[in-house]
Amino acid sequence: MLALATACTYDFEADLDGDTTITVIDGMINAGGNSTVTVYRAQSLSGDTSGSVSGVTGYLECEDGSRIEGTSPSPSGWMEYSLPNYINLDTRDIHAGKKYRLHLNVGDSEQFDSDWMEIHDAPVIDGLRYKITETGLQFYLSAHSNSSPYFIVNTNEAWEYTSLITTAYEYIPPTNPSDERDFGKVVVGDWIEHPTYRCWRSGGTMSFSFSAASHTEPTLKDVNILAIDRRSQKISVLYRLIVSVGTASPEYQEYWDNLERISHISGDLFTPIPSNMEGNIHRTRGKGQVMGFIGSSRMSTDTIFYKNKGFYKEIDGYQSMRDFWLHHFGVDPEHENDDRYNYYVPKKEEWPKAWSDGNIPIREAENERGIIEGFYIWGMKECVDCRHFGGDTTFPADWPDRNTID
Repeated sequence: MLALATACTYDFEADLDGDTTITVIDGMINAGGNSTVTVYRAQSLSGDTSGSVSGVTGYLECEDGSRIEGTSPSPSGWMEYSLPNYINLDTRDIHAGKKYRLHLNVGDSEQFDSDWMEIHDAPVIDGLRYKITETGLQFYLSAHSNSSPYFIVNTNEAWEYTSLITTAYEYIPPTNPSDERDFGKVVVGDWIEHPTYRCWRSGGTMSFSFSAASHTEPTLKDVNILAIDRRSQKISVLYRLIVSVGTASPEYQEYWDNLERISHISGDLFTPIPSNMEGNIHRTRGKGQVMGFIGSSRMSTDTIFYKNKGFYKEIDGYQSMRDFWLHHFGVDPEHENDDRYNYYVPKKEEWPKAWSDGNIPIREAENERGIIEGFYIWGMKECVDCRHFGGDTTFPADWPDRNTID
């Protein structure tokens, strides 16, 4: 048996009067890599359970007196009230034979210090694989440790995908709107692939903790760490999963096990917390309760790709452009006499309105006799813009060419 607890911050519905606030500090010191520590507010005001924190600074202190300064995002603009604040630490050069502790400041009025932490040894990743099932992809991890039965697993996912449909055409609006004979023109675009057809997106990081069944031979064997539905856009073209595995102390595992147990029993983060639930980070200036346990380990990392070879089921089950048009517009592009179809194959004088209504030419219109010269099927701009799904057309430098992945 494996004991599973999510090593991340929980969201709860608070039921307290007044302005009781708990500061939640969550993070992992990743020796040999980069580390992130996040500061949240959990509060009972108006039912809100989390809030952003601005002005977070801090550093990691080594027992030899050296320190690593943290970098944090600017507390201005939309980030100030939309995202929890955090600091990043460059911990690539810290060593397992020394102790470290974290110091955090929130503005000028609050300070938090962790206990001294030892860097735990990295486990060995024995395998990272996926299995195709009827419903989707299942990812499995195998690993073993020579020092601790408690494993910390971080996953980071990213994927390449495309817009629902693409086009080779571009509409150029009228250059002289006052000219009643100028309806603009449809031209073949100057591109090999439409510039908003292909995107990249990151899904962020998730953290878990696992306890091995045997403490004498700490091993994880084919632990299911992630499942992706076969209809998910993530696996439509190319998907990448980066898995980092570290080890933790018994106190770290106990903390998250107890927090999960309390949340399941009471459903409320504001239930009185036992003294052994205070974690390893403490408030040294300011008022208010603080919760959190900072882990510290050298991490082993592995990467796995999945390239779609036909398994991915189109979003909502569309198997062809014809199905797509039938579903979204209620028309069959094979029947030119359908009045509704004429709306999406506008006459030339209707092009400016089709454009202003948010449509774009997709392809030449055709019927059983062939292409209808001068007429184009128009569709929603969102359908040819992959950014509509939250991605970016600028790919990271380390993203592989999909044609090089088996």
